[in-house]
Amino acid sequence: MTSIALIAMGGNIDNPRRHLESAIEKMRSRGWEIAALSGWHITEPVGYSDQPDFINAVVAVRVPATITPEKLMKWLLATEIEEGRQRPSPVANGPRSCDLDLLFFDREKRDTKELQLPHPRWRERLFVLEPLIEVLEQLDSAEDLLAEAKSAAAALKS
Repeated sequence: MTSIALIAMGGNIDNPRRHLESAIEKMRSRGWEIAALSGWHITEPVGYSDQPDFINAVVAVRVPATITPEKLMKWLLATEIEEGRQRPSPVANGPRSCDLDLLFFDREKRDTKELQLPHPRWRERLFVLEPLIEVLEQLDSAEDLLAEAKSAAAALKS
């Protein structure tokens, strides 16, 4: 038995695509299946604007049932650091080499200090919604989430 995790990825310094591709390879090396991967999106920074553009993507990863959302979140944070991410960041929403955000883990919900599922701001960011829509279109059982993502993206664009 497996679970599907939807992970938003982004970065904008120190060859970020290399760091994001490395994170994907680390997932594969753990035996996790990449069920779907969006294209790479170049986006302007949000919040703190005095920084380079970001490269963003979303990946759907099939993980074994032994991996909980909390375990996956810890692994994502450790991988960010391995890929050069500085925590805490000197600037809120500032430059980073690798940012991995757990958007969804199956349909599970969490609201703790360490983890909120679904990600609380997934509907508010086109740089998440556009690649997320690409991934959801590749998955068989995500029609309701796909419709919600498309609706949120349309609202942000209007």
